[in-house]
Amino acid sequence: MVEAGGCTLAAPPTVDPVTITAVSHADPSKIGSASASVTGVSTPLSVSVSPFYAFVPHSTGALSTRRFFVAVTGSSNSAVTWSVQSAVTGQGCGGAACGSVDANGVFSAPTVAPSPNAISIIATSQADNTKSASATIAITSGPTIEVILPSSTMAGAIEGFPVSLRGLNFVPGSAGTGSAILLNGVARPTTCSTATTCTIALTPADLQTPATFTLQISNPGAPPLLSNPVPFVILPFDVSEDILALTAAQPIASKKTITVVEPTTAAVSVSLDVDFDGLLTNATCEVEGTPLTVMRPLAGTQTLSLCIHGNGLDPTMTYAFTGPGTVPGTSPGDIPVAASAIVGLFPNTIELDLQISSTTVPGVRTLFITSLNNDRASATGILEIK
Repeated sequence: MVEAGGCTLAAPPTVDPVTITAVSHADPSKIGSASASVTGVSTPLSVSVSPFYAFVPHSTGALSTRRFFVAVTGSSNSAVTWSVQSAVTGQGCGGAACGSVDANGVFSAPTVAPSPNAISIIATSQADNTKSASATIAITSGPTIEVILPSSTMAGAIEGFPVSLRGLNFVPGSAGTGSAILLNGVARPTTCSTATTCTIALTPADLQTPATFTLQISNPGAPPLLSNPVPFVILPFDVSEDILALTAAQPIASKKTITVVEPTTAAVSVSLDVDFDGLLTNATCEVEGTPLTVMRPLAGTQTLSLCIHGNGLDPTMTYAFTGPGTVPGTSPGDIPVAASAIVGLFPNTIELDLQISSTTVPGVRTLFITSLNNDRASATGILEIK
């Protein structure tokens, strides 16, 4: 297919080079041709290592080993050169203190965990030594962070919340007697309830702009022993929502970006949940099973009062029910909701005043609870409209 300005091929030709022929529109007897060689579009060389992160015991009388795997794309030469070094520039291990790795990607751990406790294992392409990839190793005989809860939030939080580090070989204590959590290298007031859990509180001032913090455990000593550093990510504030509209004719939704808000503890000190609900009548909360069944009025609108009880509930939060054609958790949908505190009943009991009309669509609804920091929990199938 010849176009003004070039030749377009849907696929590489079976014969190469190819002949390109041009015929004059004004005089079809005038023909010109040229020979061209067609080359494929090259894929940039890239290297990847798996697993991306690993926890490896220290070596004792017998070597402690872990196999790593490499993938090279964009080159027929898949060979790599393996190496190890400290994962923290200017700190930590050097030479044999970082362990070793053989030509097959088998890492042998050192006998002592470095401080900071982070080792990089690196695979460098032999076809292009500017291309490499790495994985990080923590030696489990030293202070080791395995999990951070939560590990991310959105910028602009108006309430602080705790961040908990879970791992190994922390020193229990508080007020300077145990391990300390370093935020970007600066110690924060820390409580370590056990040798596996330490906690600090992030403040609204910490959370106003997108950033990535580094969190690290520092065990008391001279010098202190440092764990592997881990990131805490503050994402730009974004509450946009979308619907995955799947049908029998189109069962797959592609090119969708899904952001997971993590977790429901980000605005409060305990997880948000609902543990019981019921109708609210004359300041009496009737604890009932779910779903609560509600009949629509024949005409107009009526107010239905519910009581819900759970961990961390507050009337300043947003309460909304799903409905046909609405995005989950948005308000008001077809059931406007007003929340208020209930005095004289159990703490964390919230009154929800629902506006039910003759046009409210029948069906079972889920209650979504959204905190001031845009963290969300749900009570599935709590209400049925008939």
